[in-house]
Amino acid sequence: MHADWEEADRYGILVAAGEAIVNAVTHGSRPGGSVGVVFSVSSWLARVSVVDRGTSDGSLLRWPPECPGPEALHGRGLVMIESLSNRVEVGSCGQGTRISMEFDRRAVRALRAA
Repeated sequence: MHADWEEADRYGILVAAGEAIVNAVTHGSRPGGSVGVVFSVSSWLARVSVVDRGTSDGSLLRWPPECPGPEALHGRGLVMIESLSNRVEVGSCGQGTRISMEFDRRAVRALRAA
């Protein structure tokens, strides 16, 4: 259910959530490990949280993200998540990492209109 969010507004949420899920699968989970996704949406606020179970080496996500140089082929996902979200929180969750994103509909529309 999209709670009457316009398609253009939903697009940024889907891109940020998709990037967080891909990062959790690629960088935050052991092979075959699980990734949890929780979301809620109202007419004015959307929230998405992605939780991974951790890697075998115990490494955690570095926050805030640093944008890699122009020659880098990877490493822009967290920067993208931060720019698409109105609020981002990153923390440990057991041996893994939780990234929680909020999207304020009014702020999303104002940013898109600018």
